[in-house]
Amino acid sequence: MERHCAIGRFRMCASLTLRRRARNVGSVVIDGKKIAALSAKKPRGRKAKTAEAKS
Repeated sequence: MERHCAIGRFRMCASLTLRRRARNVGSVVIDGKKIAALSAKKPRGRKAKTAEAKS
């Protein structure tokens, strides 16, 4: 953290990691507060059913 812009890089990487986690899981808990993701991934059941129907 002593190098130039290291704090900014850390903040950016942490933000990307939290966003990815929130998108995949649906929420993130920070300091005991549960924060829901606005763009959570939906289940992928439709693609599997479509592939079976085509076979």
